Amino acid sequence: MRLSAATTIFTTGILLFSDHPVLFDLGLVLALGITLAYLVARHIVPAVARLAFTKTVLRLLLLASALLLASCRTMYPARPGLTAETARSELLERRFVESTQTIRAKVTAHFLWHSIPFLVIGHLDHTAREVRLAGLATTGGAKLFQITATPSEVRASEISPLAPKIAPKAFERIARDLACAWLDNAPLPPENLRPDQRGVVHFTVNGLHYTYAGEPLTLWRKASAQPRWVWRRAADSHDSALWEFLDSSAHLRLEVRLLD
Repeated sequence: MRLSAATTIFTTGILLFSDHPVLFDLGLVLALGITLAYLVARHIVPAVARLAFTKTVLRLLLLASALLLASCRTMYPARPGLTAETARSELLERRFVESTQTIRAKVTAHFLWHSIPFLVIGHLDHTAREVRLAGLATTGGAKLFQITATPSEVRASEISPLAPKIAPKAFERIARDLACAWLDNAPLPPENLRPDQRGVVHFTVNGLHYTYAGEPLTLWRKASAQPRWVWRRAADSHDSALWEFLDSSAHLRLEVRLLD
């Protein structure tokens, strides 16, 4: 075990001498990860294995499992007694919104072990189904990008010359993801709309899966199966301004805080 860990660490440790930041980060993560895995396998796993068969530890594990299951709950607020007619009328009222809209948000993009915070000012055109976004640095307010995008394509892109080479693709992907998040949020509900027992409404329109809850009904989650992404309220459901976008195909997570 020691020989295997040592040879792997020395092999991947060569990347630590690379001038390329991605290769250096990869070597650092591999070296630390393999070292930690060796220490856990050599010292912690045998100790846990010896304790796992004692009755006290078994009882504690059963108690912890019971507490975990007892604390599980749905993230959607209940609304007992909601009828299909009421739900459909409230959702139809949402369709009478302005054709254009301005959004300000603080966005943090999490990609692998990197986090990039910036401010976004967006102009939504629901008729043309496009967003015009300007990204600003959180310190100094320098403009990072200005992009016009739809959920499927980038129509115009202007990236700051000071940004790294990978920035254009990253910012354009983020702009498309925000277009998926902010557009098509007031769809025409289907005729066979039915709330569940908790008064939560689930339905699918044009390949997008919607979940509405609360009183009045508001959007809590929107997802697409192909390509796979999810736009939802963050885990802290009490903060209505905090949302997150999960793009599994790009290994990207956007944390979005809407500003007044």
